[in-house]
Amino acid sequence: MKKWHRWLLTASIICCLGITGCQAEDTNSDETAALAETVAESETVAETTAESESAAETETESESISETAAQTETESSAQAIDAGDYLEGFSQLVQLLNMEPTESWQFSGENSYVKDRFYLEWDGDAFSMRNDGTDNVLLYGTCPGDDMSKVDEALQAAGWTVWTGDDSGTTYIAIFNQRKFMLSATSEAGKMTSWYLNNWPQGEWVSEAYSQLEAAD
Repeated sequence: MKKWHRWLLTASIICCLGITGCQAEDTNSDETAALAETVAESETVAETTAESESAAETETESESISETAAQTETESSAQAIDAGDYLEGFSQLVQLLNMEPTESWQFSGENSYVKDRFYLEWDGDAFSMRNDGTDNVLLYGTCPGDDMSKVDEALQAAGWTVWTGDDSGTTYIAIFNQRKFMLSATSEAGKMTSWYLNNWPQGEWVSEAYSQLEAAD
């Protein structure tokens, strides 16, 4: 009888230990699963945060590029020189535009300069300038490539008068500070392609043209 009780007690203990072990294993499994789930959620949050920060950085970089482009465009516009502002101080253009000496094309002197496709030459107080296609030198806010209607409006607003004109170009005349000026703007398909300006107009037409201009004033 004692052996039977002892066996029964041993069996009960083993059974209890087995149940407790199973419960412990189940508890550990649940905790492990919960921990893995928490880690996964943390990684997802971290990835989302990183993506948001990356998107924000990309947006900031794009804004910076746009601002730089706008600033460059503004600086480029600010650097453009308007020849109409230097009809009297024309020699200043050499320094302002960093012009370089070139072969004489109008006078036989040494004062002949070029920058890109803009040319300036003078002899004493007589000068000639021409723009063969650059937009770095404006003419009353216009440049080669602009519609002739825009050029014509700008020139007449600045005091120039049309003398002759056709589809290939227009000749303008003006008197500023008792000095005679002439300007020839060539055109093609309604757009200005180049211009030439001087303060020493010559030819048979000059006397009549400026006489009419003075009479109109």
